[in-house]
Amino acid sequence: MASLFGMRVTAVSADPRRTGARDVWARALLGPALLGVALGAVNSLSNVFGSAYSPHSLSSDGIPPLEVLGALLGTQWAWPVAAFGIGWWTRRSLLGSLAGVVGLVAADVTYYWSDAVSGFSGGLDVFAMRYYAVLAVPAGRVMGLLGALARHEHGWSLVPGLAAPAFVIWFGTQTGPLVVLPWPERITGAFVVVLTVLLLGRWLRLPWVRRSAQSR
Repeated sequence: MASLFGMRVTAVSADPRRTGARDVWARALLGPALLGVALGAVNSLSNVFGSAYSPHSLSSDGIPPLEVLGALLGTQWAWPVAAFGIGWWTRRSLLGSLAGVVGLVAADVTYYWSDAVSGFSGGLDVFAMRYYAVLAVPAGRVMGLLGALARHEHGWSLVPGLAAPAFVIWFGTQTGPLVVLPWPERITGAFVVVLTVLLLGRWLRLPWVRRSAQSR
């Protein structure tokens, strides 16, 4: 307490639990938003500067590494798997579901604005931007939730974890200009193998799984 002009003033401090909760939500949403902006920008600019059909291409024949990158990020699986990674990062089911949506919507808006500002698309494609923003809601919620559940240290956590490589296999298609094929397909296959091995390795190291194996 302190005295101010003869009046007793009681200092009021913020509830640390509420402050901590706000910080958690801020970090959980700011990080995915920034990641989404980066994803959308890289996807767009890889086409702007790498595609042989772009007026701003660094080479009239295209830049193969950028074309491969653009082909990979332009697949049906790349952005939903990014939402899975965002959910994994948040660790929490509710946050993961919401953060997945935030990340994909940020990526969508950034992608179309980058195409418009760079002159690659000839203008802002509002219809496509809104269309994919709507799709980002269910995709981000589901994949973000699965990523968060996969991060849990339970015996069943492997099931939602394997949803990511399964999603890549199901939606993986050969894309990109002929000059870079079949590199996008090869990289996709390698990504599935590495991701599956990492998920299995983490699951096998969980205390619950190790205790079960030792008790046999």
